Amino acid sequence: MIKRVGSVDPAIARRADEVLRKSGYPRLHNLVGIDLERIVTEFYRLQLRYHPDLKFNGRSLLAAYIPSFPFVFVHRGCITSRQRFSIAHELGHAELEDDFGQSEGLFAHKEAFLCSADDIESEVASAREERRYGRRRRREIRANQFAVRLLMPDGLVKETWRRCLNISGTAGLLGVSMESLRYRLEELGLTSESASRHPRLAGTP
Repeated sequence: MIKRVGSVDPAIARRADEVLRKSGYPRLHNLVGIDLERIVTEFYRLQLRYHPDLKFNGRSLLAAYIPSFPFVFVHRGCITSRQRFSIAHELGHAELEDDFGQSEGLFAHKEAFLCSADDIESEVASAREERRYGRRRRREIRANQFAVRLLMPDGLVKETWRRCLNISGTAGLLGVSMESLRYRLEELGLTSESASRHPRLAGTP
């Protein structure tokens, strides 16, 4: 899903961690993965809708955040892990661009965020690398950084990985793609550490 993961902006990581803390760290039925639907509806007070053919002006979208309703729309045809990342990405727009919960004029500019696969699958670049991009791309990168930390906070990833020591099992419990998890494990320095103690894990698909 995500092409490459760089260092997440510490300020964005703190915002994601704060959302998790304030929302009560809601979990899925497996008691591990983050329950995004509860964060959307109970913390942000937004409506979440799954749409079978999400388009705008003929452009296919994976997700959209429309403050003026306010709604988060997600393409129903995607696999669950992609739907979850798309939802978290749109919450990144709500939190970082609309400054959700930080100001009285939350929906003052009424801008809609319409995100295609190119937006949501863009790389998660470091703050320094972001300067190479235009304003719109930087916005999408920041939303991806927020999504990564909302779905895969440090402590939860470490706890789940050390419990499973398996890419597929850990990704399944967290409700994320194996590709996204691999990058997150590398960022946390967990794959090399675990592989050195458990050599057979080095080739885990």
